[in-house]
Amino acid sequence: TQSTWGNRDNSKLVLLVHARRHRMLVAANGSLLAVVAYIFFSVVFLFFNKTILSVYNFRYVELIGVCQRITAILFLVVLKKAKLLHYPDFQPSMAVKLIPLSIAHTIHFFLSVSSLQGVNLPMYGALRRTGIVFVMTAEYFLQRKVPSKDVIKSVLVIIFGVLIAALRDLNFDATAYSYVFIGNIATAVYFVCINKAKHDTGLPEIGLMFYSNFMSFPLLLLMATNAQVFQQLSSFPYIADSGFLCFFFIAILLSFIVNYFVFLNTGLNSARTQAVSSQMKHFFSMFFAFFVFADSKFDVLNIVGLGISFIGSVWYAKITFTTKEISSKQRDKVPVAVELHAHSHTAPTSVEDDGVTNSLPQSKKIEDPM
Repeated sequence: TQSTWGNRDNSKLVLLVHARRHRMLVAANGSLLAVVAYIFFSVVFLFFNKTILSVYNFRYVELIGVCQRITAILFLVVLKKAKLLHYPDFQPSMAVKLIPLSIAHTIHFFLSVSSLQGVNLPMYGALRRTGIVFVMTAEYFLQRKVPSKDVIKSVLVIIFGVLIAALRDLNFDATAYSYVFIGNIATAVYFVCINKAKHDTGLPEIGLMFYSNFMSFPLLLLMATNAQVFQQLSSFPYIADSGFLCFFFIAILLSFIVNYFVFLNTGLNSARTQAVSSQMKHFFSMFFAFFVFADSKFDVLNIVGLGISFIGSVWYAKITFTTKEISSKQRDKVPVAVELHAHSHTAPTSVEDDGVTNSLPQSKKIEDPM
């Protein structure tokens, strides 16, 4: 009898280990896919936005925000009705809890788009790279996370590269620069708010995305009304231009896709990993900008600085994911032994019955292991 129970225990141990490894592999692949998809769609979205703002000289940022929110809400509602997406129905009590996220979402959007108007893409990317510092600062004050010494070193490399890249800017605009730096702070708070809201509310990424768009819509509509955007729109010279309308509506659609991957990437990884993904987006977009936009002029010093900053970003990402992998392995060892000890008394009939399905997602938290 003891031999029979021993064989069952060994079989359950094998099942537990294989189930955990499979889920860890799926989670790792999902995390990588989220990063790659976010970078690709963000680069395309950045070029469409830059074209609208700089080539067509469209200055009504609030209207862009209103159209983006309407599109996102419609897509989310239709996809939910079609049972392609699943998230809880709207609840006023939940909406109150997510007010900080909605405000951060609105400020993040307005400052990010506004700063893109007066800065060329290479310099925009260089200045936005400093956002990781604000993310780390926000995480420390809001979540009490202290970065390791290696993380601090990698971030210093990023900052050093940015300083070199920023030494040469022939299109300096103090107002645009201030928008970028304030936007970095807003972006940091926004990413951390996504992370914290998911942890506090238990909502899936799609649910957070719905609430964020739904509640930021009236804020942006109020801003557009206050700025008299709708009265001034009739005087915009390209309002009936097919080229502008094509760029505008594709950019609106891309905003929904990019926003989704922001939530997904932050949910599967961490706020700082999302910040690194943003920096890589700006690095890749820099090269294409020299061939597309007239305000982007090639400068060796700028390229060298961005290269150093990119190396720092890669170093930081390596530290983050390596630490995450080690932490996951350490968590993976203890529960198996505990569960096996429990099985010697209860002997469940399937892997799902022992709580692995519930416990594994809990061990794969949004928070950075550091």
